[in-house]
Order: sequence, then structure tokens, then C-alpha cells
Amino acid sequence: MNHYCTYFDRSFLIQGLALADSLRSHDESGVVWILCLDETTKRVIEGLDSPQLRPISLRELEDAEPDLLSVKKQRSTIEYYFTLSPFWPLYLLRSRPEIDRITYVDADMFFFADPTPIFAEMDAASVLVTEHRYPAHLAHHQRYGRFNVGLLSFRNNDTGLACLTWWRDRCLEWCYDRVEAEQYADQKYLDQWPLRYGGQLCVLSRPGVNLAPWNWSQYHYTAQGEQGSTCAPFGAGPLGLGMVAGCRLAGAERIVCIDLSEDRLAMARGQGATDTFVGGEDAVQRILDLTDGFGADYTFEATGNVKVMRQAVESARMGWGLCTIAGVAGRGEMLEVIPRYLITGRRIAGASFGGAKGRDRVPELARAYLDGDLDLEALISARMPLDAVNDFGFVLPQV
Repeated sequence: MNHYCTYFDRSFLIQGLALADSLRSHDESGVVWILCLDETTKRVIEGLDSPQLRPISLRELEDAEPDLLSVKKQRSTIEYYFTLSPFWPLYLLRSRPEIDRITYVDADMFFFADPTPIFAEMDAASVLVTEHRYPAHLAHHQRYGRFNVGLLSFRNNDTGLACLTWWRDRCLEWCYDRVEAEQYADQKYLDQWPLRYGGQLCVLSRPGVNLAPWNWSQYHYTAQGEQGSTCAPFGAGPLGLGMVAGCRLAGAERIVCIDLSEDRLAMARGQGATDTFVGGEDAVQRILDLTDGFGADYTFEATGNVKVMRQAVESARMGWGLCTIAGVAGRGEMLEVIPRYLITGRRIAGASFGGAKGRDRVPELARAYLDGDLDLEALISARMPLDAVNDFGFVLPQV
């Protein structure tokens, strides 16, 4: 069972309720501990009568941590709330021994999928943090801290408790809404954790986690394959081969390509496919067999065949798999999808030009070609002079 904690007052009640609802939707057995910063919030949460939501009053925390009251009058409301950040998860780990790991989440976060991949990456680490991932034009914001307090996780062990205790002591000493030397609120203290906790610290690498206005501009594609992910492009024509190359450039660990032509599958291997096979009625099962029964993190459809589109959906991993459809189906054709595949967390997206902005991304692709990272020569099937370009349709091979 996963345990989460957050805090908010009535001014953030709508955001907090949205967070809680998203967690209840994607982690049905999870428990959300809510530190209610005023009586209105506590009354509303109690009124929901949900076994997954556990409201705790601010008074209870302050009674258990009397040092908080010594700084309360010296800090603004928001500064006092910042000060609470380490106290709240530490209190839960100490007072509820059944909690083996607590994950703090800011009240304005929202979960769109099962959080299981977060904990899978954390593995045996004692502490998990997320980076802001500022793009170059916002690099000056690093003065507020490399890491974001928005999502943190701590195990109920010596390292996890020591980390929270150290953070609590620092916030008790100084926690103000301004940058001063190497300090900013409750947040910049986190910059010291890699040196302090080494291998016991997991810096989360999944770009879909902690996606925010300050970093979303870095992600330009409909399906941004991730380092270590499994991808399955259906189709190895020019469009499908581009998908294979994109998965390779994104750092996918396994790329399974499916097509009816052995020649095109050979080309897919040249673009980086790790596994290939000739498609058929058993394509979904073969992908499940290759992925230990789980399915692929990302599937891509590049054939325009609605039956293949359905296979791509069904091959996506339960919980968070994304199927991106780029093939053009015949006029009036319909894609049939069994709802069970969607309510178990799979998603479907359409893509035109990969969701990228040509003005920004085409120069980057050109650079990748010039640097030798993108093999376009293998995709060239014919060459002709510019004055014959209007006749190109007569020499295109059938693919």
C-alpha cells in the first residue's frame, strides 16, 4: 500500500481535492494523509467520508512538534507553511509505524496515470527527489534550487528518517520566502542531498513526473520515448522507420518493430530496432511474450490499417502505456477499442508531425543528421533533379 501526504488550507481546497481525486483514480489502494491547515478544510475532507483520505489537524502536528510554535509568529503564513514541509512526513513516519514509505506531494499536483513507475525507479533507495529540469532560457531560476519540493518520497528507515530530521532542523533555523546565500524557503536545502546521501538518493529521471510550466517547453513530441523504455512501432515504411529512429534517439532500451516485409524489417534493424517480427493475428501476444507479459511503454501505428491500430492499443502496457496513431485510415473506417484497455490505464493519442513545431525542431533534426545520429540515407529510395520534382509520384516505390 502506498502512502501519500500533502497539506493545504481552504484557499487551496479545490486543488487539494483534485489531487486527492487523481490519486484515488490511479492508485485505488493508496492512502492520502492530509494536513488540514484550517477547520474548514478538515470539515470538508471528513465530510467526504473516504477511507483513502486521512485528515489530520494542524493542531495535532503542533502539539507533537512544539518547536513549530516558537517560529510561527516570526514567519509569514506562506513561510510557516514552507516550514511544515519536513515536519509533516516525519511526524507520519514516527507516529504511524505501519507506513514503510511516505510520498509528499504538493497540493497543486495532479496524477494522470498509475504512479507505480515512480516507485519502481526508486527501487531500494531511501529518498527520492525530482529536479526542476529548467530549460536553458530559464536557467537563472536555479537560484531557487536544483530540486523541486513538489514530489518527494522517504522510506521509514535510518536514512529516510535522518534526511527528514536534518531537513526539519534546517527549516526550523531558517525558512523564508527569499533567496539568501545558499538558502531559499524549504527548497534549496535539497541541493545538499546528493552529497549527503549518495547512493541512497534516487533522482527521478522520468520526464512525465513533475511536468510543469517551467519545464514543459522542453518536450515537443506526442510520444516522448524515455531512457530505458520499451517501444513497439507497427509498420516499417518511411513513417515507421522514423519512429524507430526516434525511439533510439530517446534512449529506449528495447524497440520491437512489426511489419509484413522482411526487407523493411531489416531496414528497421538498421535504424535501431532490437527485435523484429512479421506481423499477423498473434502480434499482440508476441509483444506480451517479449515484455514478460506487460506490454510496451510506447506503441506506434504507422500503417493506416484499423486492425493494426487495435493491435497497437492492445500491446500498450497496462497502467501507463501510450499508443500513438499516425497512420491514415480509409475514409469512414472506425477504430474499435474494448473499453477495458482504457480503464486499466492505457492511452491513445493521434500525431501529426509528432506534435512538434517545425520551425524549432527541424533544425535540430538536421543537426542530428549532420552529426551522424540520424541515418536518413537509408530512407532514400530514389534521386532526381529539381526540375523533375513534379513527376516524383510516378517513381515512388510501393511500400
